[in-house]
Amino acid sequence: MASLYIKDSETNERVSRLATRLGLSKTEAVRRAVEALEQRSGDDKLTRARSWLARFDARFPVPEARDASADKAFFDSLSGDL
Repeated sequence: MASLYIKDSETNERVSRLATRLGLSKTEAVRRAVEALEQRSGDDKLTRARSWLARFDARFPVPEARDASADKAFFDSLSGDL
């Protein structure tokens, strides 16, 4: 069976504190952390982008097209026919 040796003392202490707080072994704490990172990094960016776009579209829908024509006379009237 392979073992995991954490060379960095600060990281080792953090894993130890977390494992103690959760009532787990250090190995189990590292396993769960790795699983969480794998799951999070496995998210498809395209899926997240589509989800964000759907929420944006629901919040700021595109207005329906109107039958108003905007010709030169219309724009001239906006400026007082200058």
